[in-house]
Amino acid sequence: MEPKEAHKAARSGEMRWTDAIEIFKKDPQTAFDYASENRSRFLEAEEYIKTNAELACAYAQRFINGRFPEAEEYIKKDAQQAYNYARYVIKGRFPEAEEHIKINPAVACNYADSVLDERFLEAEEFIKQDPRIAFEYARRVIRGRWIEAEDHIKIDAQSAYLYARDILDRRWEEAEEYIKKQPDYACAYARNVIRGRWEEAEPFIKNEVFEAFGYAKDIIRGRFLEAESLIKKNLSIAFDYVEEVVKGRWIEAEDTILNGKKKSLEYCLRYNAKLPEAIHNKVLTEVAFDSKVPNLDLKKKYVNRIK
Repeated sequence: MEPKEAHKAARSGEMRWTDAIEIFKKDPQTAFDYASENRSRFLEAEEYIKTNAELACAYAQRFINGRFPEAEEYIKKDAQQAYNYARYVIKGRFPEAEEHIKINPAVACNYADSVLDERFLEAEEFIKQDPRIAFEYARRVIRGRWIEAEDHIKIDAQSAYLYARDILDRRWEEAEEYIKKQPDYACAYARNVIRGRWEEAEPFIKNEVFEAFGYAKDIIRGRFLEAESLIKKNLSIAFDYVEEVVKGRWIEAEDTILNGKKKSLEYCLRYNAKLPEAIHNKVLTEVAFDSKVPNLDLKKKYVNRIK
């Protein structure tokens, strides 16, 4: 019989608990579940629970309320569980596990920050290889510049932008060739680091419609002519570009904007434009017959304006 089936059979009264326990105590998950149900240690099963690092760590925290020495040889080999055990069970360093923790950059960073509360020198050669974790280590642990990791950080646009903004608090010229090629972070870099136009990045920004619109609105604070051929093809962005940037009629985009839907009617009313002939005639017919169609009130306003 499978462990879970034995556990279920005992709960339903189909099997004696003593017999069921002999079966399911050997399965770490079922044994852990049994301890959870009883809210107490399950001594007979601990030799099996200890072999599962995640369950052993949780068992120590929830039921032993202290270290679980017999499980530590298993826990220490799992970097994430070793970190959890050090932080929540030992509440301090777990030296026996550090050789395993140090090779996992994310866990090593957390261990340095939340357990050691200081630099984890033995792990830094591994941490610096991961640009995003290296930035986090500089921010949370070193709390300042980490020169040895900068060659790795600079090649990841997100990490380089954040490092320039939060650590250097200035432009980072060595990283700009990487940042500028990723439009979302190029825009963020221009907005929050350069605090103005970044012409070297504009050939990349202009190819992403959302970033191009945001760059025009927030950074140029005016039209971004090189991007308009792309912006005008997206109805929603084109309408927002008119409202936020052009602030007037934008004839070049009207092939997209004047499609007879709500935004096109609003555009016509606001900027004294006329719908294309076929759509215009359709609207006249809908209003004349008081049809139950979307945006009828706007269509009536449009017809009244052109009379």
